[in-house]
Amino acid sequence: MTPDLFDGADDFRDAYRQRWNDEPFDSAVYYFDAALLTAFALENAAAVAVDGDISTSALVDSFLTVASPPGVLRAWNEAAQTIEALRGGERV
Repeated sequence: MTPDLFDGADDFRDAYRQRWNDEPFDSAVYYFDAALLTAFALENAAAVAVDGDISTSALVDSFLTVASPPGVLRAWNEAAQTIEALRGGERV
């Protein structure tokens, strides 16, 4: 991971080392971010799903919703809080 790429980069590296007993590769943060974005989009789409079915268009719209302003900027290590916020109807 590129040093000082973002606030909390050292914490990310430490958490990665602790979880995987290995050094994160340089672009690990981008893959982690993509996985979180997908989880957030799914959670957002589920909140508006009809009968529990998430349509493709609803999922696409949810990606745009959770990745675009306005919203609340969340840190990489706030995933659980972000999921709860989405479940509560907050915009993230």
